[in-house]
Amino acid sequence: MADKLLLINASIANRAVFKITFKGRRDIQAANDAGEAMRFADRIPPDLIALDIGDDQGAGIVHGMIRHFRNAPSTRNTPIVLLASTAQEPIAIRGLALGAVDFISKPLSPLVLAARVQRHLDLKQERDTLAHHSGIDEVSGVASLSHFDAHADREWRRALRHHTKVSVAVIDIDNFRAYNEQHGYIAGDEVLRQLAGALADEIRRPSDLLARYHGDQFVALLPDTDGTGASHVADRLLSRVRNLRLPYADNNGGHVTISIGLATLEPKSRDGLPEFLSLAADALSSAKQGGRNQLKTLP
Repeated sequence: MADKLLLINASIANRAVFKITFKGRRDIQAANDAGEAMRFADRIPPDLIALDIGDDQGAGIVHGMIRHFRNAPSTRNTPIVLLASTAQEPIAIRGLALGAVDFISKPLSPLVLAARVQRHLDLKQERDTLAHHSGIDEVSGVASLSHFDAHADREWRRALRHHTKVSVAVIDIDNFRAYNEQHGYIAGDEVLRQLAGALADEIRRPSDLLARYHGDQFVALLPDTDGTGASHVADRLLSRVRNLRLPYADNNGGHVTISIGLATLEPKSRDGLPEFLSLAADALSSAKQGGRNQLKTLP
Protein backbone atom coordinates (compact mmCIF):
# COMPACT_ATOMS: atom_id res chain seq x y z
CA MET A 1 0.00 0.00 0.00
CA ALA A 2 1.32 3.43 -0.96
CA ASP A 3 2.28 5.88 1.76
CA LYS A 4 -0.29 8.64 2.24
CA LEU A 5 0.88 12.24 1.98
CA LEU A 6 -1.33 15.13 3.08
CA LEU A 7 -0.39 18.29 1.15
CA ILE A 8 -1.82 21.46 2.68
CA ASN A 9 -2.32 24.89 1.08
CA ALA A 10 0.03 24.09 -1.82
CA SER A 11 0.28 26.40 -4.78
CA ILE A 12 -0.60 25.06 -8.22
CA ALA A 13 3.12 24.84 -9.03
CA ASN A 14 3.97 22.90 -5.88
CA ARG A 15 1.05 20.51 -6.35
CA ALA A 16 2.45 19.79 -9.78
CA VAL A 17 5.93 19.13 -8.36
CA PHE A 18 4.48 16.68 -5.83
CA LYS A 19 2.44 14.93 -8.51
CA ILE A 20 5.41 14.54 -10.83
CA THR A 21 7.83 13.56 -8.06
CA PHE A 22 5.63 10.91 -6.46
CA LYS A 23 3.48 9.76 -9.37
CA GLY A 24 2.39 6.17 -8.83
CA ARG A 25 4.48 5.82 -5.62
CA ARG A 26 2.57 7.92 -3.11
CA ASP A 27 -1.10 8.57 -2.41
CA ILE A 28 -1.40 12.37 -2.29
CA GLN A 29 -4.36 14.11 -0.69
CA ALA A 30 -4.44 17.89 -1.20
CA ALA A 31 -6.24 20.19 1.25
CA ASN A 32 -6.88 23.86 0.54
CA ASP A 33 -7.02 25.13 4.11
CA ALA A 34 -6.64 24.18 7.76
CA GLY A 35 -10.21 23.01 8.26
CA GLU A 36 -10.16 20.71 5.25
CA ALA A 37 -6.74 19.36 6.24
CA MET A 38 -7.93 18.50 9.76
CA ARG A 39 -11.00 16.71 8.42
CA PHE A 40 -8.87 14.69 6.00
CA ALA A 41 -6.38 13.76 8.74
CA ASP A 42 -9.08 12.72 11.20
CA ARG A 43 -10.76 10.50 8.60
CA ILE A 44 -7.62 8.86 7.11
CA PRO A 45 -4.42 9.51 9.12
CA PRO A 46 -1.57 10.41 6.75
CA ASP A 47 1.97 9.02 6.90
CA LEU A 48 3.45 12.49 6.31
CA ILE A 49 2.06 16.03 6.29
CA ALA A 50 3.55 18.65 3.97
CA LEU A 51 2.46 22.18 4.84
CA ASP A 52 3.13 24.83 2.20
CA ILE A 53 3.58 28.24 3.86
CA GLY A 54 1.84 30.63 1.50
CA ASP A 55 2.63 34.30 1.02
CA ASP A 56 -0.80 35.20 2.43
CA GLN A 57 -0.53 32.91 5.47
CA GLY A 58 0.27 34.40 8.84
CA ALA A 59 2.49 32.64 11.35
CA GLY A 60 -0.51 32.08 13.63
CA ILE A 61 -2.32 29.91 11.07
CA VAL A 62 0.76 27.81 10.30
CA HIS A 63 1.73 27.33 13.93
CA GLY A 64 -1.88 26.64 14.92
CA MET A 65 -2.04 23.79 12.41
CA ILE A 66 1.22 22.33 13.71
CA ARG A 67 -0.10 22.44 17.28
CA HIS A 68 -3.33 20.78 16.19
CA PHE A 69 -1.61 17.92 14.39
CA ARG A 70 0.84 17.40 17.25
CA ASN A 71 -2.04 17.18 19.73
CA ALA A 72 -4.52 15.13 17.67
CA PRO A 73 -4.30 11.38 18.44
CA SER A 74 -4.51 10.45 14.74
CA THR A 75 -1.49 12.59 13.76
CA ARG A 76 0.49 12.89 16.99
CA ASN A 77 3.41 10.88 15.56
CA THR A 78 3.04 11.96 11.93
CA PRO A 79 6.06 13.87 10.57
CA ILE A 80 5.26 17.43 9.47
CA VAL A 81 7.44 18.95 6.75
CA LEU A 82 7.16 22.66 5.97
CA LEU A 83 7.66 24.15 2.51
CA ALA A 84 9.12 27.64 2.91
CA SER A 85 10.67 30.37 0.80
CA THR A 86 13.64 32.37 2.13
CA ALA A 87 11.30 35.09 3.39
CA GLN A 88 9.24 32.51 5.28
CA GLU A 89 12.15 30.84 7.07
CA PRO A 90 11.45 32.56 10.44
CA ILE A 91 7.95 31.02 10.42
CA ALA A 92 9.41 27.63 9.51
CA ILE A 93 12.09 27.77 12.22
CA ARG A 94 9.46 28.52 14.86
CA GLY A 95 7.45 25.65 13.37
CA LEU A 96 10.35 23.28 14.07
CA ALA A 97 10.26 24.28 17.74
CA LEU A 98 6.54 23.48 17.81
CA GLY A 99 7.00 19.98 16.42
CA ALA A 100 7.60 20.07 12.65
CA VAL A 101 10.48 17.78 11.68
CA ASP A 102 11.94 19.63 8.69
CA PHE A 103 11.47 22.40 6.18
CA ILE A 104 12.28 22.30 2.49
CA SER A 105 13.18 25.46 0.63
CA LYS A 106 11.09 26.79 -2.23
CA PRO A 107 11.21 26.67 -5.19
CA LEU A 108 11.05 22.92 -4.74
CA SER A 109 13.65 20.61 -6.24
CA PRO A 110 12.07 17.21 -7.10
CA LEU A 111 15.29 15.40 -6.15
CA VAL A 112 15.56 17.14 -2.77
CA LEU A 113 11.82 16.72 -2.13
CA ALA A 114 11.91 13.00 -2.89
CA ALA A 115 14.96 12.39 -0.70
CA ARG A 116 13.73 14.36 2.30
CA VAL A 117 10.21 12.90 2.22
CA GLN A 118 11.57 9.37 1.90
CA ARG A 119 13.90 9.93 4.84
CA HIS A 120 11.06 11.01 7.13
CA LEU A 121 8.81 8.17 5.97
CA ASP A 122 11.62 5.70 6.72
CA LEU A 123 12.14 7.17 10.19
CA LYS A 124 8.42 6.99 10.93
CA GLN A 125 8.29 3.36 9.86
CA GLU A 126 11.25 2.55 12.11
CA ARG A 127 9.59 4.25 15.09
CA ASP A 128 6.26 2.54 14.44
CA THR A 129 7.93 -0.86 14.14
CA LEU A 130 9.93 -0.34 17.32
CA ALA A 131 6.88 0.81 19.27
CA HIS A 132 4.85 -2.16 18.01
CA HIS A 133 7.43 -4.76 18.97
CA SER A 134 8.42 -3.18 22.27
CA GLY A 135 4.84 -2.79 23.43
CA ILE A 136 5.72 0.58 24.98
CA ASP A 137 4.05 3.90 24.22
CA GLU A 138 6.90 6.21 23.26
CA VAL A 139 5.44 9.35 24.86
CA SER A 140 4.20 8.10 28.23
CA GLY A 141 6.54 5.16 28.76
CA VAL A 142 3.75 2.76 29.79
CA ALA A 143 2.28 -0.08 27.72
CA SER A 144 1.00 0.71 24.24
CA LEU A 145 -2.57 0.19 23.08
CA SER A 146 -1.58 -2.83 20.97
CA HIS A 147 0.08 -4.45 23.99
CA PHE A 148 -2.99 -3.72 26.11
CA ASP A 149 -5.32 -5.27 23.51
CA ALA A 150 -3.33 -8.51 23.47
CA HIS A 151 -3.03 -8.67 27.28
CA ALA A 152 -6.71 -7.85 27.84
CA ASP A 153 -7.79 -10.56 25.41
CA ARG A 154 -5.68 -13.17 27.21
CA GLU A 155 -6.94 -12.15 30.65
CA TRP A 156 -10.55 -12.02 29.46
CA ARG A 157 -10.33 -15.58 28.11
CA ARG A 158 -8.64 -16.78 31.30
CA ALA A 159 -11.37 -15.22 33.45
CA LEU A 160 -13.98 -16.86 31.22
CA ARG A 161 -12.41 -20.28 31.78
CA HIS A 162 -12.00 -19.87 35.56
CA HIS A 163 -15.23 -17.90 36.25
CA THR A 164 -13.39 -14.99 37.86
CA LYS A 165 -14.08 -11.27 37.70
CA VAL A 166 -12.14 -8.67 35.74
CA SER A 167 -12.14 -4.92 36.36
CA VAL A 168 -11.05 -2.14 34.05
CA ALA A 169 -10.56 1.58 34.70
CA VAL A 170 -10.53 4.15 31.90
CA ILE A 171 -8.68 7.26 33.07
CA ASP A 172 -9.04 10.64 31.38
CA ILE A 173 -7.03 13.81 32.04
CA ASP A 174 -9.52 16.59 32.71
CA ASN A 175 -9.56 19.45 30.16
CA PHE A 176 -6.32 18.21 28.59
CA ARG A 177 -7.09 19.48 25.10
CA ALA A 178 -7.28 23.02 26.50
CA TYR A 179 -4.05 22.43 28.42
CA ASN A 180 -2.24 21.49 25.19
CA GLU A 181 -3.66 24.47 23.36
CA GLN A 182 -2.54 26.81 26.13
CA HIS A 183 0.87 25.34 27.01
CA GLY A 184 1.91 23.44 23.86
CA TYR A 185 2.45 19.77 23.11
CA ILE A 186 5.91 19.61 24.73
CA ALA A 187 4.46 20.62 28.10
CA GLY A 188 1.52 18.29 27.47
CA ASP A 189 3.83 15.35 26.83
CA GLU A 190 5.64 16.06 30.08
CA VAL A 191 2.32 15.96 31.95
CA LEU A 192 1.53 12.63 30.29
CA ARG A 193 4.89 11.21 31.37
CA GLN A 194 4.54 12.38 34.96
CA LEU A 195 0.98 11.10 35.26
CA ALA A 196 1.91 7.77 33.67
CA GLY A 197 4.72 7.28 36.16
CA ALA A 198 2.51 8.13 39.11
CA LEU A 199 -0.35 5.89 37.94
CA ALA A 200 2.00 3.00 37.21
CA ASP A 201 3.28 3.14 40.79
CA GLU A 202 -0.24 2.36 42.00
CA ILE A 203 -0.78 -0.57 39.60
CA ARG A 204 1.13 -3.02 41.73
CA ARG A 205 0.35 -6.66 40.85
CA PRO A 206 2.22 -8.42 38.03
CA SER A 207 -1.06 -9.36 36.33
CA ASP A 208 -2.32 -5.75 36.33
CA LEU A 209 -1.51 -3.52 33.37
CA LEU A 210 -1.54 0.24 32.79
CA ALA A 211 -1.52 1.39 29.17
CA ARG A 212 -1.87 4.54 27.11
CA TYR A 213 -5.34 4.29 25.63
CA HIS A 214 -6.36 7.18 23.36
CA GLY A 215 -4.65 10.57 23.37
CA ASP A 216 -5.23 11.89 26.86
CA GLN A 217 -6.54 8.62 28.26
CA PHE A 218 -5.00 5.68 30.10
CA VAL A 219 -6.55 2.31 30.86
CA ALA A 220 -5.82 -0.05 33.76
CA LEU A 221 -6.74 -3.73 33.52
CA LEU A 222 -7.20 -5.47 36.87
CA PRO A 223 -7.70 -9.26 36.52
CA ASP A 224 -9.08 -11.29 39.43
CA THR A 225 -10.45 -8.09 40.97
CA ASP A 226 -13.99 -7.49 42.16
CA GLY A 227 -15.72 -4.13 42.31
CA THR A 228 -14.61 -3.34 45.84
CA GLY A 229 -10.96 -4.07 45.13
CA ALA A 230 -11.08 -2.11 41.88
CA SER A 231 -12.61 0.89 43.66
CA HIS A 232 -9.74 0.87 46.15
CA VAL A 233 -7.25 0.95 43.26
CA ALA A 234 -9.13 3.75 41.51
CA ASP A 235 -9.26 5.79 44.72
CA ARG A 236 -5.47 5.42 45.04
CA LEU A 237 -5.06 6.65 41.46
CA LEU A 238 -7.22 9.72 42.10
CA SER A 239 -5.35 10.54 45.31
CA ARG A 240 -1.95 10.05 43.72
CA VAL A 241 -2.72 12.51 40.93
CA ARG A 242 -4.22 15.04 43.33
CA ASN A 243 -1.09 14.83 45.47
CA LEU A 244 1.13 15.45 42.44
CA ARG A 245 -0.33 18.97 42.28
CA LEU A 246 0.79 19.56 38.70
CA PRO A 247 -0.04 23.22 37.99
CA TYR A 248 -2.98 23.98 35.69
CA ALA A 249 -4.42 27.37 36.50
CA ASP A 250 -7.52 27.04 34.30
CA ASN A 251 -8.59 23.69 35.74
CA ASN A 252 -10.85 23.42 38.77
CA GLY A 253 -8.58 23.63 41.82
CA GLY A 254 -5.62 24.97 39.87
CA HIS A 255 -4.02 21.57 39.27
CA VAL A 256 -4.14 18.70 36.77
CA THR A 257 -6.86 16.20 37.70
CA ILE A 258 -8.25 12.97 36.29
CA SER A 259 -11.65 11.35 35.95
CA ILE A 260 -12.07 7.57 36.10
CA GLY A 261 -14.73 5.23 34.73
CA LEU A 262 -14.71 1.77 36.30
CA ALA A 263 -16.42 -1.46 35.26
CA THR A 264 -16.33 -4.97 36.76
CA LEU A 265 -17.69 -8.16 35.18
CA GLU A 266 -17.37 -11.90 35.15
CA PRO A 267 -16.97 -12.76 31.46
CA LYS A 268 -19.81 -14.80 29.95
CA SER A 269 -18.66 -14.98 26.32
CA ARG A 270 -15.41 -14.78 24.36
CA ASP A 271 -16.55 -11.73 22.40
CA GLY A 272 -17.69 -9.63 25.36
CA LEU A 273 -14.50 -7.61 25.85
CA PRO A 274 -15.42 -4.62 23.61
CA GLU A 275 -18.75 -4.22 25.42
CA PHE A 276 -16.92 -4.42 28.76
CA LEU A 277 -14.59 -1.60 27.75
CA SER A 278 -17.62 0.39 26.58
CA LEU A 279 -19.12 0.10 30.05
CA ALA A 280 -16.02 1.69 31.55
CA ALA A 281 -16.13 4.41 28.89
CA ASP A 282 -19.78 5.11 29.78
CA ALA A 283 -18.82 5.35 33.45
CA LEU A 284 -16.07 7.80 32.50
CA SER A 285 -18.60 9.96 30.63
CA SER A 286 -20.72 10.01 33.77
CA ALA A 287 -17.72 11.12 35.83
CA LYS A 288 -16.99 13.93 33.36
CA GLN A 289 -20.60 15.08 33.29
CA GLY A 290 -20.72 14.96 37.07
CA GLY A 291 -17.99 17.56 37.41
CA ARG A 292 -14.72 15.67 36.73
CA ASN A 293 -11.97 14.80 39.24
CA GLN A 294 -13.96 11.80 40.44
CA LEU A 295 -14.73 8.09 40.01
CA LYS A 296 -17.91 6.57 38.57
CA THR A 297 -18.66 2.86 38.42
CA LEU A 298 -20.77 0.63 36.09
CA PRO A 299 -22.64 -1.58 36.30
